[in-house]
Amino acid sequence: MRAAGSGVRKLTHISARIRGYTWASDNRTLIFSSDYKGPPALYAVDVDGGHIQPLGISPAQYPDASRSGDVVVYEITRTQDKLKLLSLVSSGAAPRMLAPSPGSDFIPVLSPSGAPGASGSDRSGRPQPWLFHRSSARPRPLPARLDAAAFTAPGR
Repeated sequence: MRAAGSGVRKLTHISARIRGYTWASDNRTLIFSSDYKGPPALYAVDVDGGHIQPLGISPAQYPDASRSGDVVVYEITRTQDKLKLLSLVSSGAAPRMLAPSPGSDFIPVLSPSGAPGASGSDRSGRPQPWLFHRSSARPRPLPARLDAAAFTAPGR
């Protein structure tokens, strides 16, 4: 919109969250963060044509640009969700880490038979399903093609 408040128009047609935006120094480009193509990343949108250009920066949120040059600062949110295993039959037992990870793990599912469990994890740099064994701290990514070998315990 114009500085006086008239001429309001929509720049993007995305159905996703926008987590911060800022004007580039050319006053013709808006830099914004959105998760419309996956993890929060930075994008530039031309205010005349509405063309969105990915900037190849992720994770990134709440950008702020310099008025005197082509420099942008942004927030990198680093949270880690960890999985722990708690025995319900051992009174006073402390929870133990299920499968230590440099990333975040989520949505765990245990097998009642003791077979491998599964969880989501971004430990490889992108979210994907992982298999783990309660007796091993070494999970492995779920293969793209499932076969019986994916569901056998290590050493069997």
